[in-house]
Amino acid sequence: MAMTFRVEISARGHGRTSDWEASKIAAWRRELFAEDQNVIDAFIWQDKDGMGFDIQTYSGEELVGFAHVFARVGQLDDSAFLMGCLGSVMTAKTHQGKGVGTTTVRTAGDVILKNLGADLGVLVCKSALVPFYERLDWRQMSTPVVIEQPEGQIEWPHESMVLLGKNPQSVPKKLDLCGLPF
Repeated sequence: MAMTFRVEISARGHGRTSDWEASKIAAWRRELFAEDQNVIDAFIWQDKDGMGFDIQTYSGEELVGFAHVFARVGQLDDSAFLMGCLGSVMTAKTHQGKGVGTTTVRTAGDVILKNLGADLGVLVCKSALVPFYERLDWRQMSTPVVIEQPEGQIEWPHESMVLLGKNPQSVPKKLDLCGLPF
């Protein structure tokens, strides 16, 4: 029997997230990204307070999944474009493998392409997650992704993926995030 989930989308900082849920999300962030802390600490990241939308997935009344999306202008093959940025995708460990992440990421993709009207979605992730995102129509970038850091522009040395919108056949040759990673 397939599980059903309820998804809520709210402007960051203006949703129904209780203090308990906010502390739960913070605990997930510490737990789920602990093994990647060296990568996280190696970069300066986009401060997303008050930006974009939180996507919260519930099983009954229990928060079981979370993601954040926001829009930013970048450079795609040297042309300006509107990208929907996906970050902080998390599923409670006790609910992993049950469709929570799939539901959350599919909703995020709809928000990016339909609600934000972005030309494409962009995310950065660890290698182990590439197959998961590929099953949800995200495509791995094999070409340079440029990010800003205090020392200037650098190439992102880890995995990056795109969700294509208006031109689903063409993965960009070069993608400049025109800012910090998210």
